[in-house]
Amino acid sequence: MKTQNVTLITGATSGIGKATAEALSEKGHKLIILARNPDKAKALIASLPGEAEFITCDFENLDSVSQAANEVLKQTDHLENLINNAGAIFQAREETAQGFEKHFGVNHLAPFLLTEKLLPLILKSDGRVINVSSDLYKQAKVDFDNLQLQNGYAPMLGYANSKLFNLLHAKELAEKYRVQNLQAYSLHPGVIRSNFGSDFSGGMGFLLNLMKPFMKGTQAGASTSVMLADSERDAFVSGSYFKNKKPVSTKADLVNNDLSKRIWDVSEELVSSYM
Repeated sequence: MKTQNVTLITGATSGIGKATAEALSEKGHKLIILARNPDKAKALIASLPGEAEFITCDFENLDSVSQAANEVLKQTDHLENLINNAGAIFQAREETAQGFEKHFGVNHLAPFLLTEKLLPLILKSDGRVINVSSDLYKQAKVDFDNLQLQNGYAPMLGYANSKLFNLLHAKELAEKYRVQNLQAYSLHPGVIRSNFGSDFSGGMGFLLNLMKPFMKGTQAGASTSVMLADSERDAFVSGSYFKNKKPVSTKADLVNNDLSKRIWDVSEELVSSYM
């Protein structure tokens, strides 16, 4: 008898994460929701047709991420899909509980740590890691002497760098664990109508509002994540980057083995004390 797929989704209480949870629940996946707001998480779970549970997790605090991963390991003995969906953009430079610039800490280090903690369970389950990235990764400018953007902070630069790191994380996972049957993917969900960037003011806020009529709905934005999580094993080449439910090529000057290995090594060292 086939085991029911267990899928963990971060950032599932709003936007494309919520649409992803709704679609996969309808497809029969048992969901584990990691979120900071218990009221929103409970309301989401009550609305879903299938089985789901909630674990508190604050992605601005690596101690919380580590504790949430430990709770997942206690509650389930298999995990077919980890969807690293949570992400945010920050108008002003802010830091996480551990002093990391928030784009780097919330959008990259938190899912990196979560994946590392859950990796034995994912490998045991012949599972998949799905990272929600963005085509804005093409605007990244990585300076390893300024990863925390103490100098020259700009919200779009912080966000673009973190989305590149999401993509490189999936690429390096695919390389490192290919022989152990791990599948890892990254994707561009599209430009989505959601609460993303809703607290922005000034020119950026005006631009985001101006773009809203041309943006995708959340269901369309979730479609690639849903397809990857519900696909047959080996349907796609591990390490691929997807857009509109199809694998697409990436920028060679940004997506390469040297950069993916270097950011992996830096990230591994930074999260080591939270393992």
